[in-house]
Amino acid sequence: MIKELLNLIKEYDVIGNQLNLVKSELRIKEFELKTRKLQLEFDSEFIEGLKVKEIPSKVHEATLKEAREICDLKAKRDKLEHKFKMTKLQIDYIKNVIESKQ
Repeated sequence: MIKELLNLIKEYDVIGNQLNLVKSELRIKEFELKTRKLQLEFDSEFIEGLKVKEIPSKVHEATLKEAREICDLKAKRDKLEHKFKMTKLQIDYIKNVIESKQ
């Protein structure tokens, strides 16, 4: 039982580290997307001033790709958070069982 507890604690640490990495990557992607949106607004105002009607589709495709990446990262974050919480509950349960036997 103690060996199982130690393994869960190790897994808990690994999941926590993975979760922190995903959260950091998500913040970076969200910042990049906000920056791209600001650039799009600036570009569209500039293009409108030139009487050009279309913004190049490659810019829109890049923005959509970033938005999809953010959604994927959020899903990954949510799964890791759930796994993190469940592992913590298992650790607490095993600790309680060990303490009740003593």
